[in-house]
Amino acid sequence: MRLCFAALLLFATLPATAANCPTTLPQDRLNDCWVKAADVANARLDDLLRELKPALGKRHWAHLKESQSYWEDSRSIDCKVEASLIEGPVREAVRYGCTEKRAIERMRQLRFLLCPQYNLDGRCEAARRYE
Repeated sequence: MRLCFAALLLFATLPATAANCPTTLPQDRLNDCWVKAADVANARLDDLLRELKPALGKRHWAHLKESQSYWEDSRSIDCKVEASLIEGPVREAVRYGCTEKRAIERMRQLRFLLCPQYNLDGRCEAARRYE
């Protein structure tokens, strides 16, 4: 019964974005798949931040850099809490699934900074690269 609950909780917490990690894989391979999915999301977020640095200028970049540091701490704690609700070998998959999900959410939040006029006209072609 406890295993069924853990499985249900796992499927509820894993983001759909890593649907390429089939749950039929052995647990060690599933964990590896989630690690890779989180690495890809983090790399995309890093790409966005690299693109934002020259676009924002020194003062705004300094604010974003500080914000990013706080966000990374928050993500780490949030994912630690989320994973702590699960026992057993699936815990790592949940933690990395959370990490990936939060990186994607952060990209969705920050991508519009590429287009300073977005709040005025609602258009931002540059943001499409980070959908």
